Amino acid sequence: MVEISITPGNGLLPSAAPIEIVERKGTGHRDTLCDALAEELSLALCRFYRDRFGLILHHNIDKAVKAAHPAIGEDIKVMGVRQGAAITR
Repeated sequence: MVEISITPGNGLLPSAAPIEIVERKGTGHRDTLCDALAEELSLALCRFYRDRFGLILHHNIDKAVKAAHPAIGEDIKVMGVRQGAAITR
């Protein structure tokens, strides 16, 4: 049997702990896909700003939510991707 020890962080840096547990997501994970979509949208917006205004305006495009409905025995059909953005001067 594996012994599990859970201790409060008490402000310790993860590197100071005896172990660190990290969640890793593969290339097909929905979070990975959404991160890639948000990155591509940000790059496209940078190109648009540079072409239209001659400079890249500040923007925050870092959150995306993928909505999909997998039917049994079928490929996942993406119903939509929602991207929130806040653009400031």
